[in-house]
Amino acid sequence: MKKPIFLCLFFMVLLSFIASAQEISVYIDGKKLFFDVPPTKVEERTMVPLRAIFEGLGAFVEYDTPSRTIKATKGNIKVQLTLDSPVAYVNDQLRTLDVPAMSLSGRTMVPLRFVGEAFGAKVKWDGSTQSIFIETQDMPVMITTPAPAAEDSAIIYMISHDAIKSLHPGDVVTITLVGTPGGKASFDITGIVNGIPMSEITTGKYEGNYTIKSSDKGKDLVVIGYLVKGNTNPSVLQADKKLSLGEATEAVSIYSVLHNAVEKQLYPGDVLEVTLMGSSGGKATFDIGNIITNISMNETQNGTYKGVYTVRSSDNISNAIITGYLVKDTVSAAPFQCQNPLTMGASVVPAEDVKITSFTHSAKGNLKKGDDLTVVLKGTPGGKAYFDITNFKSSLPMTEIQSGVYQGTYRILAGDNVSDSYLLGHLSKAGKEAPIFQTGPITIAGIVPKIASVSPADGSKVETDRPNIYVSFDTQNGTSINPQTAKLIVNGVDVTSRISKAPMFIGYNPTEPLPLKTNIWVELSAQDSYGNTINYGWTFMIVPATTTLISSAYHNGQFPLKAGEKLQVIMYGVTGGQAWFDINGFKNNIAMTEVSQGRYVGEYTVTPQDKVSGLKVIAYLRNQSREDNLVLDPAITFDVEQGFNAPQLINIQDGQQVNFPLTVEGYTKAYATVEIKYEYAAPLLGPLVTSGVAGTKRVSADGKGYFVDTYTSIFGAGTKHTITVKAIDNATDKTSPPTVITVTQK
Repeated sequence: MKKPIFLCLFFMVLLSFIASAQEISVYIDGKKLFFDVPPTKVEERTMVPLRAIFEGLGAFVEYDTPSRTIKATKGNIKVQLTLDSPVAYVNDQLRTLDVPAMSLSGRTMVPLRFVGEAFGAKVKWDGSTQSIFIETQDMPVMITTPAPAAEDSAIIYMISHDAIKSLHPGDVVTITLVGTPGGKASFDITGIVNGIPMSEITTGKYEGNYTIKSSDKGKDLVVIGYLVKGNTNPSVLQADKKLSLGEATEAVSIYSVLHNAVEKQLYPGDVLEVTLMGSSGGKATFDIGNIITNISMNETQNGTYKGVYTVRSSDNISNAIITGYLVKDTVSAAPFQCQNPLTMGASVVPAEDVKITSFTHSAKGNLKKGDDLTVVLKGTPGGKAYFDITNFKSSLPMTEIQSGVYQGTYRILAGDNVSDSYLLGHLSKAGKEAPIFQTGPITIAGIVPKIASVSPADGSKVETDRPNIYVSFDTQNGTSINPQTAKLIVNGVDVTSRISKAPMFIGYNPTEPLPLKTNIWVELSAQDSYGNTINYGWTFMIVPATTTLISSAYHNGQFPLKAGEKLQVIMYGVTGGQAWFDINGFKNNIAMTEVSQGRYVGEYTVTPQDKVSGLKVIAYLRNQSREDNLVLDPAITFDVEQGFNAPQLINIQDGQQVNFPLTVEGYTKAYATVEIKYEYAAPLLGPLVTSGVAGTKRVSADGKGYFVDTYTSIFGAGTKHTITVKAIDNATDKTSPPTVITVTQK
């Protein structure tokens, strides 16, 4: 009986892997909306994933991580929500929510009815079918036109990495970038490493690896990809998922530091007792005023550490601060300072001996380059005074400006940098030393942001009238910026609201042509986290090639177009010409109209009979004297009756050895349902192998065709897992060819 019972339990575990079906359906103007996390009800209110619903309604959405604020815009309507707050704003008018926006299953969820009605839509609930219908016919429309790509320029469609948790020394992170084929790709990890090259492993798919070093530490680090082709400006894209390096899985904290000498002086032979409360299982020490340091402590009970110090006759310290330190598994807690100062040393100082009565400084906040730190010491007149900035500068002179009042000043220089440093005051007279007096702490931030490179280069000439404008920052010799403080002005126009920004990078793609043969002035201002400001300006000039009639052109066919959808081609060139475009080898002489001066637009509506895959679009422009043409990237595909391509997996490949749990990521047709079947063949004893189906799951691709799932194995190393992935077009019920790979569990 033992064997059947074992098998029953075994298959129960396998069957529990299969995901439950989505219960609530959402339709916008009759079209079903698909989510990577299904809608759920909270207090009888339907909550849906943030980005899917806003983009489904045609709104532009931004999420500000520090303030946990969601901002969405469509036409003249602006909506703002904050996670876990019952207050929202529509065009700055306060609204109260029954259920606030919140984080569920790792996704930001928002109340569907409020979002739809905020944008003027009608929201209806059908309980019999568990469906929600949104009608948007009366809603305002906002049209955004993407910037055209210059000839042979590169475009990044996606960048991601395979890290699913914090990485530690020796771990390898793999970065995957999908974009224009035949380019040169690289990536940065902000604050850690720059310019790591990537290899094109298949057409348009690039990969690069980085091995984590022991010195690499940071949380929420941004991965930025670069792709360049020919002599054009690089395409730049930031990964949505951030990296954490060297972060401990368990936070280490200090809750309190206390001592036994509150409001009394300790003399030689007295014992100072210090108690630290914090995370258990660590190693604790304490300092006395940054003068006597690294005094060890013992953990007397869970999370309670005690240490003692016997006062010596040579100790002569006044108004010192005790600082506690705690380290666990190489992770340090933030230092904790006891708020009760300590005085200890020789017996009570006679009135006629040397003494310090007060010691103050002028710093009101972080000190930046050019700031003056002024220190004033009051005590016995006629002496010699100086001060130290711990861990930075020593023996800085002070002058007696009046009887018993000494003053010293230090001006912050470029490159000065120290955090939470204390000031120590010294006073001596006739060979006698007053007890050292401590004040602080202060922070000096004299390192400022520095420009690494700009594009277009200062004083350069470029041919395209919509060049990629970007600034990168040198974090090896300067600080990174606070992206929220960045401001960019191009040719007198403030374009800050349209820039891409990260701590190491600011980028902007003009949506309208810039003036020709005129110096274009670009002005950047930003601050780092300490408030240091950088102002930088440069110029470039747009000089179109004299031999061409076409300055630039692009189309909207970056992703496969379905029957009924329109291929739109937009071209910029000389005015008053005759324009058309060809779909090479399929359709020729498709007319284009000059809709405004030098701007030509043409369209082709895809029919169910069109069978196009990987064909180039060629734009033509003719004037009275000559004809010009431009081949556009990328090639286009019409996804009609013949079905569509097999899904593309981007983070794993056939024959690879992998760790579990395994993340399965890929691309297919936008909004398709992706069916993933997991099969196993696990070794038992000798030649025996047990095999079967671990489960079949269905997930939804997003608007760019991206899908992701996590597969957990109950078997050990050497198990072979066969993964079969196919996509289903929800509009036509057509199924793609399958993608099948086999991987081996490490």
